[in-house]
Amino acid sequence: MIKTNKDNNSKGNIVVVDDSPINLRLIVDMFKSKGYEVRPVPSGKLALTAIKNLPPDLIYWMS
Repeated sequence: MIKTNKDNNSKGNIVVVDDSPINLRLIVDMFKSKGYEVRPVPSGKLALTAIKNLPPDLIYWMS
């Protein structure tokens, strides 16, 4: 069974990955303002753990 982090009011769960705190905050705020549940992650290694533990609906990975 796949766990979900989606609540009834959320459009979906997004993991946002970026090593720049400014970019991360900007993208997180943008998605949150549109009603998405967002999990910010500051590195690829941490993202892999976060995704494995609780799979998101979308991964937004900045390069």
